[in-house]
Amino acid sequence: MAPESSIGFDTIVAGAKSVVYCELGDGAALLDTRAGTYFGLNEVGLHLWSLVQEPCRVDCLVTSVLDRYDVEEQRAFEDIKQILARLADAGLIQISADYSA
Repeated sequence: MAPESSIGFDTIVAGAKSVVYCELGDGAALLDTRAGTYFGLNEVGLHLWSLVQEPCRVDCLVTSVLDRYDVEEQRAFEDIKQILARLADAGLIQISADYSA
């Protein structure tokens, strides 16, 4: 799994195909169908989850959060890295090396 320190603005993340989710009020419940485990998300986590249904770069996640919530860029980036690391540790997302083209 990817440690938080390995997640940068150019890192690409995508939701695991084995995960299904259900929106619940201001958040969501994720179910990893492989492991049979649940994972809860708050409103911001749900917003990020909706974005990673297709592979996307972390900088796009940060931009989306900045557009939607009143938060400073560095704080958004640090919080997003923390959420992504937790999701990766649970096997709910895949994290790819930095994009280089």
